[in-house]
Amino acid sequence: MSELPGYAHVMLAGFGEEEDPAVRTTAMERGPDKLEVLNSQIKVRLSFSLYFETWDLQEDFFGWYLNEIGRIGEFDMRHPISGRPLRVSFVGGAIGRAELIDELGYDCRRAVTVEYLR
Repeated sequence: MSELPGYAHVMLAGFGEEEDPAVRTTAMERGPDKLEVLNSQIKVRLSFSLYFETWDLQEDFFGWYLNEIGRIGEFDMRHPISGRPLRVSFVGGAIGRAELIDELGYDCRRAVTVEYLR
């Protein structure tokens, strides 16, 4: 089982969590809409940035993304707030744009979104 590399640090600034309730809504001619639960589990998406101390570590992460999880594979990580173990994947296989944080070319980050079933 693959795990989020230890050098990829989750930044809590800008962290967000959103749930897809998996509910179908049918408009009724009269009265309130009819709601139907579609799945027993719901999909949860976590949005955050990964921080890398150097550009080379970001390159190592890109290698892990391509070779170890094959862009769409699942991996283990801890929930950034609760610490609960999760099995997640990158939404649509996307890992966002690599951005430098400082002018010296060391610190960098990637904004990512992961999802899991709860």
